[in-house]
Amino acid sequence: MEFDLGIPQPIDLLDGQSQVKPTTGSDTEFQLALSLHRQGKLEFAKEIYANILDQDPQQAQAWHLSGVLALQCNDPQLAAKLFATAISLEPQNAAMHFNQGLAYERLQLPQDAISSYTKAIDLQPNDHKSYINKGSALKSIGKLHEAISEYEQAIELNPASAEAYSNRGNALASLRKWQEALESFNKAIALKSDYVQAYINRANTLLDMHRLNEAIADYEIAISYDKNNALAHWNLAHTLLLKGDYAKGWPLYEWRWAYADRAKYRRQFKAPHWQGKESIAGKKILLHHEQGLGDTIQFVRYVKLVKNLGAKVILEVPQSLIGLLKNTEYVDQLIPTGDDLPDYDYHCPIISLPLAFNTEIHSIPFADRYLRADEIKTEYWKRRFGLSDRLKVGVIWSGGLPPNQPELRARNERRNIPLTMLAKGLNTVNADFYSLQKGDPAESEIYKRENQYWPHDNFVNFANELNDFSDTAALIENMDIVVSVDTSTAHLAAALGKPTWILNRYDTCWRWMLDREDSPWYHSVKLFRQEEDGQWDSVIWKLAKELVKLEKHEK
Repeated sequence: MEFDLGIPQPIDLLDGQSQVKPTTGSDTEFQLALSLHRQGKLEFAKEIYANILDQDPQQAQAWHLSGVLALQCNDPQLAAKLFATAISLEPQNAAMHFNQGLAYERLQLPQDAISSYTKAIDLQPNDHKSYINKGSALKSIGKLHEAISEYEQAIELNPASAEAYSNRGNALASLRKWQEALESFNKAIALKSDYVQAYINRANTLLDMHRLNEAIADYEIAISYDKNNALAHWNLAHTLLLKGDYAKGWPLYEWRWAYADRAKYRRQFKAPHWQGKESIAGKKILLHHEQGLGDTIQFVRYVKLVKNLGAKVILEVPQSLIGLLKNTEYVDQLIPTGDDLPDYDYHCPIISLPLAFNTEIHSIPFADRYLRADEIKTEYWKRRFGLSDRLKVGVIWSGGLPPNQPELRARNERRNIPLTMLAKGLNTVNADFYSLQKGDPAESEIYKRENQYWPHDNFVNFANELNDFSDTAALIENMDIVVSVDTSTAHLAAALGKPTWILNRYDTCWRWMLDREDSPWYHSVKLFRQEEDGQWDSVIWKLAKELVKLEKHEK
């Protein structure tokens, strides 16, 4: 699914500070600042801390609590600097190292965070919270077994720590040890019956296990305890969409903007957000890219529907999609992301258009075909290929990882297939295979090594000639079929109406639903699903078998 399976549990940043004393100077002034800080009167507290430090720059605790305040104001860069100053004055203070670890985590510096938590543990080995946070930092870089050891140490120190059990469950779930993970979440909830995050985490695991109704129940319990919990609402949206309940799913999907990890990417627009209610006849509307390239390709089909309402459509997409979409019939103005925007009356993220049009399974528009490749580029590739009676198969075995979303690394690894495995499984198919793969590490994997993977000289790599999606689209038009993991190129092939066979991981994306081989979004798609989590062998065997049938049929 499109969300993080587990996030570090929040720790009270002022916990353990109630007996803090200034190194020198006025205890009264310091305690006043601390009191204001605890009351949430941050600007007043900040002013007093600054005054204390003006009088005495050696005040370690004033530097420390100024850092805590900076963290609370979402400035981890400043917080890290302030903690460093505090630690230089008082290096044996475990709380300072602990909070420095928090700052590093928010700066996405997990190794530095681990080092800080380790120092905190060395100085105060009985504080279970440092073990919890160290475990979270280890989990963020994929060291799951080490993370579990830290959580178990925290549990040994404090058997009543629901947070330690919940985080332990997250790490176990990431190892796909689902039953053990559920037991850990159950323990967390037994210790803390209103523990919202534990319900969300348990629901995420149930979802991965395809136990959708139980997952929905847990998300709803979480929401009953915290009606404004954006993560619970957004994850519930994914689950309902996966189940095909679009009427309930689309409205909940808008909660993504309230979820902190998504909200930080939210842009501000000068015009209202159109949600399908207001008339846009004669108005200018800005439709803009929001999430992945595949999402934009999937939902750009709605541009025609917007245009049919009488609006002038301004479409803003990443530069890599400009060539593909420049001749789209229903776009009045096409703009690369980052360029200055013209005047407009409304805006709408492309991925919010299904909600605006009340889309349900039976009313998905243009599932046959809605994009076309450039004719000149298509003809160029046709001449390059020449005459051949062999089946032409485009292949994509790896999807890209957005650099600003490291939390998706584990999911990305689950959807990708080692090229050696794919090539070995397809070596009996009498066809020519064309790489549609762009981006590293996959592109580097095949550079000057094609014959190692396809020894029969039936693998062709044109990656260096594919500059954007318009080039890829033209190449796809010359394929008989495209075989791909779930990535943007699969959406492109399907949007072109090309037969597209998607090799789908067990914890599938909501758009592919469950227990079906076709897709309501694209009539040309056929799904080859993992029957067991992480097992590609049977998928590739079935794929090879179907390709052989197709190859014989073509003859």
